[in-house]
Amino acid sequence: MELSLEKKYEIVFLRQHPAEPKWSFEKIAKQIHCSKPTVIHWAKKPPYL
Repeated sequence: MELSLEKKYEIVFLRQHPAEPKWSFEKIAKQIHCSKPTVIHWAKKPPYL
């Protein structure tokens, strides 16, 4: 399943936003409706690279 660029940015935002507590990979996966390994991949490799 290919994620849209918008969802990739949302993963990075939810994980790295400085003003809010960082969400867990599981919570992001549930919110975005994708797998935890996908969230981990995109959280470590931002979509703009």
